Formats: sequence, C-alpha cells, structure tokens
Amino acid sequence: MKKIPLIICLIPALFIGLFYGITAAASSLNDEVQSDEKEGVVVAVINGSKIYRAALDLEVKSLTAHLLSLGDPVPKSDEPEIRKKALESLINAEILYTAGLKAGYDIDAALIDQEIQQVKDQFETPADYQKMLESIHFTENQLRRHFKKGLVVKNFVEQEFEKKVIVTPRDIRQYYTDHPEKFNRPEEVKASHILIKLDENATPAQKINAKKEIETILAQIKAGKDFATLAKALSQCPSNSDGGDLGYFKRGVMEKSFEDAAFSLEPGQSSGIVLTSFGYHIITVTGKKLESTVPFEKAEKRIQRHLTLHRSKALLDKFVDLQRQSATIDIEKQPEA
Repeated sequence: MKKIPLIICLIPALFIGLFYGITAAASSLNDEVQSDEKEGVVVAVINGSKIYRAALDLEVKSLTAHLLSLGDPVPKSDEPEIRKKALESLINAEILYTAGLKAGYDIDAALIDQEIQQVKDQFETPADYQKMLESIHFTENQLRRHFKKGLVVKNFVEQEFEKKVIVTPRDIRQYYTDHPEKFNRPEEVKASHILIKLDENATPAQKINAKKEIETILAQIKAGKDFATLAKALSQCPSNSDGGDLGYFKRGVMEKSFEDAAFSLEPGQSSGIVLTSFGYHIITVTGKKLESTVPFEKAEKRIQRHLTLHRSKALLDKFVDLQRQSATIDIEKQPEA
C-alpha cells in the first residue's frame, strides 16, 4: 500500500500549473458578482474583484493533492501555510486574468461550453454532476467563470511568456550533462496484492480472524488458484477491481515491509504473508524494470519543455510582482476552514 494516497482532483488549480510545473485547466472565480454568490464568504478583494471562500477551498484541495502526488507529507500543522499559499495563488490569478483580458485573450462562450460538457461526461447521471458541484460549493455559473478565468490566464501565459522564451540545442545538451541524476531510472516492480485489512486498534480476536483469512487465501494460491481472480473476490483494497494490480512503483513509495517483499521477488513469484499498517498482504510480482539511464534523444523534448517553463516562470514572477505593486489588495480575516 502506498504511504501517501494519490488524490486525483476533478478540477485542478491553475496556479499549481503555473508555479509548480504541472498542467492545469482552471483557477478561481471571477469578479462578476452573481446572485448565487451573494451569500458567499469573501476572503480577498483585488482591485474591486472578489475572491470567494469556495474558490479558496478548491485551491487548497488542489495544492494539497499536488503535494501528495509528489510524495510530500501534508501534516495538519501545515494546513495554515497551504491555505496562505493557495490564497496568494488566487490573488496572482486575478491579476493575470485582468492582464489577459486587457491583452485581448477573452474566451468564447462555446469553448467554455465544451469544458463544462467534458466535466459532465465524467459522471453517469446529471444528479452525480450536481453532487460534485455541491461538494465543492459551486454552482454551474461559478464553474463556468472558474473555467473562463483559467483559460484566459492559460492563453495569456502561453502566448506572452512561454512562447517568448528561447531554448537552444546547446542549452538542452548542457542541462542533460549537468544533471545526470535526473535521467537515471530507478529499479521498478509491477505488483498485485491481496489485502485483508487489520485496524490498528483491532482486538486479539480480530487479529486472529484476519490472520486465518489471509492464510486460507495463501493456501489457495499455493494450490494453483488464479491470483487475480482471488484478488477480485477477496481483497479488501480498492485495487481488487483490477485483480489487485498496483502498477509499477519504485522504492520509497510503499511501506518498507511491502517494498522489501515486492523487490525481493522475480516476475511470476508470490510472497508469503506480509504485514503493514493496512493489514495482511500477499504480493505477486508481474513485471520488473532494471535501473537505467534515459538516453539524450528521449530526454531532449522533456528538457526543452522544462527549461521553457523554468525561464517563463521567472518572467511571470517579475510581471506579477510588478502588477501587485500597483494593485489594491484587501485580504479579509478568514473564518476557520
């Protein structure tokens, strides 16, 4: 089991994309005060445009998800700092949105319709879509403005900053030479598992029953029963729907006992019973990738993109700092999240 769960957000935050180097589609609410926002809690006002708590909450979730996906722990003590960074991101987004509109990067309503439809298509029913909106405290009108702002800022940044950056072949080669550690691929294994959960506060009787259950499954595997079939029927991990498949992972991702067992196996081999904080596991390895180095030819485009983003971010930071100097920014005292 992974030490830190991977959270996949439906609507990623724009400024994670701009300032942390990943692709994203949207930002915060815009300055149009609609009737459905009149009861919303205002957390900041930038040049007269309001940022609402719903937008801040979504940005916090997105930033937290980003940190978790990088493998960074997010203890509760870090939440105030994350919230502060999220609000700064939204303020910067508001500044860039205004600049983007002034530069002529407004978005057609038809394009926003497409974005909304893509979100709706991810849900089985309209009711499920409405539940999602309620969970993030948005109406559809707010979501539309959310996407509009994100697209305006995205286009403005791409055209006015990224496309003006020059990265030469020599720059790319030099980066590859100077950073060999970035192009080393660590050993990875592809594994599936069967989990019988064991709560940390389990009683002795519960521990005995869980151990008996996993021992029974192990006996079936040794008798030749299909691992994936058993995982689908008996595993208590969400991966059971995929026959227990966890995909490829490197060292440092799983708990140590799980990792040690998985990396000690060869493809086609299964482990004995492995105990983690989640419970009892049986692991089978289905693939292995040895440590290797990414050749320059395969890394070239990725390096070019990295350098482009890095240099455009420096330009963007300077632009935003300059705009903030002349902006009127009022940050409201925030209620507890």
